[in-house]
Amino acid sequence: MIKVFYNGKCSLCSKEIMYYRRIATPSVFDWQDINLLNYDLKHTVIKTSDALKILNVIDSNNKLHLGVDAFIVIWNNLNY
Repeated sequence: MIKVFYNGKCSLCSKEIMYYRRIATPSVFDWQDINLLNYDLKHTVIKTSDALKILNVIDSNNKLHLGVDAFIVIWNNLNY
C-alpha cells in the first residue's frame, strides 16, 4: 500500500487530495492527514516540518518520495 502524507489544513492540498481519493482504487493508497495522525512521525522517515510544507509518499517498497516525485507516484497508480 502507498502511504500519502499531506497537510489537510492547506486548502489547495486538501482539494487535490480529495480529488485523488475519489478516483483512486481504495486498496492502493493510505491517505494520512498529518494534522490528524494518532501516532508520531518519528516512526517514519518523514519530518513533521517537511510534511507540513510538501507532499510525502512512502511507496510499497518503503521508499520515501517528496514533492513532485510524490505526485508522480500517485499519478502512476491512479486508474487513468
